[in-house]
Amino acid sequence: MNKLILNTVKLNILKDTLSPHLYQSEFLQKIFPQILKEKDETGILHFIFPKTEKPDSRAMTRFMDGNIKTVKVNTKSEYRRNYVNALKFIAFTIQQDGIILQWIEFLKANYPNLKYADIHNITNSDADLYPDRFKTIILTENNPYFLLLYTICWSIFGEQIETCNLMPSYEYLAAENKPDYSDDEKYFDAIFSNSQDIEYIDLAYHSGYKWLYDRKRSDMLAKFFSQGGKLRIIVNSPRAAEKIGKHTRNTNREYVGFKKVIDAWKNLIAKHPNSLELVVSDLPLLHSYANFRFKNKQNSKMLVIFYTYNNPVMTDNHHLHLTPSSNEYSIFEQEFEYLWITNVNQSLTPNISK
Repeated sequence: MNKLILNTVKLNILKDTLSPHLYQSEFLQKIFPQILKEKDETGILHFIFPKTEKPDSRAMTRFMDGNIKTVKVNTKSEYRRNYVNALKFIAFTIQQDGIILQWIEFLKANYPNLKYADIHNITNSDADLYPDRFKTIILTENNPYFLLLYTICWSIFGEQIETCNLMPSYEYLAAENKPDYSDDEKYFDAIFSNSQDIEYIDLAYHSGYKWLYDRKRSDMLAKFFSQGGKLRIIVNSPRAAEKIGKHTRNTNREYVGFKKVIDAWKNLIAKHPNSLELVVSDLPLLHSYANFRFKNKQNSKMLVIFYTYNNPVMTDNHHLHLTPSSNEYSIFEQEFEYLWITNVNQSLTPNISK
């Protein structure tokens, strides 16, 4: 058992800063999200979410005032952490996928004008008491809502805080934004749900046939073009594509020929001459490439899928999801521009200004 730490940061202190006008019962329900209540089948959090009209005010007061109790041990009074089972329930629940982020959204809704400095000043008052791992997290956190959440947890968990397995905010946010690597269709669905915000798209495929023959993808492109979007695509010449294609295709399946797909791209250009550019490259492409450049550059997204010899299942290949902040983003972007410039004399339409 961890040695008790008498935390000086308490929920009452947070209440005095955030909501001094509220009763304790109101404040608790303003900082503890309903998702905890929904998962609390046994009513262990009764002092936060009372099941009767009259809440347990004694429990509530103890919880708000540091969550410490006094017990007699051999006629001597000792301090102990209070409501341990409730803490175990909270610690277990917030480790489930998405719960922390739901809690953060709950705090944002209740305190839309939260100031980082207000919470930071409270947090620093217990800086010398934090266990090492938690200390690293809380003292370097710069997101005010995550800092508030971590301070709430510290005020009730104290020395048991590391049972929560809390992480820096960027790790939770990275997990939330991480695309599904196994399903590029979900990825494209998400991208095109904001197609009006995409300025232009760069694609590079052996043939890119799915963008032409798959109804869902072709509809995505049609909508994108109707909104004024621009697309550049590099495809391999049949000779170049076959160098890799013969080692990656399923021999039991029929494929659209490379020449036929190039002709289909030409037909699409005829329909959208001001929206689409195509070059045919004799340099074999080692991976597929899709770069969605948003009007707000920081929102841009890139998907690179690496071909693997003797593997015809594209979804099993390695998927690399990148943003402009990724080091590899500019490397693949430069590669596309190199291929484009190298083959620009074969472009089937005039350059489209971007």
